[in-house]
Amino acid sequence: MIIDACHSGSFIDDLCYDGLNNLLAIMTATDEIHLSYGDCDGKNDPNRSDTGGEWTSGFYETLVACTSFRIFWDLIEYIASIHHVQVEQVLYKMAYEEAYRLDCTRISELSFPQYCGWSPNSR
Repeated sequence: MIIDACHSGSFIDDLCYDGLNNLLAIMTATDEIHLSYGDCDGKNDPNRSDTGGEWTSGFYETLVACTSFRIFWDLIEYIASIHHVQVEQVLYKMAYEEAYRLDCTRISELSFPQYCGWSPNSR
């Protein structure tokens, strides 16, 4: 589940920690007290060619890259196999982390993307 809205992190506790364990991951564009942003191509933006939501565009671009190039997909399958998790769990976590890295508003501390789900350290 992806929630790209202002104050979207307020859903994390209700959806992730209070028993919705049938979801692979929950990602939000920011935390419970900050705004989320559309495309902001500021001087600190490592992804100036993005369009749409600042965080969401990086997430989408990473999903496309990881599923379009065999070398990325092979890596995702390998990580999933050694951790005994679904490939989607690894794909979503990798896409989240790359979107987090590319998010100009997060770099400027205007938004704080949130993630609840599988991580390699959770097993």
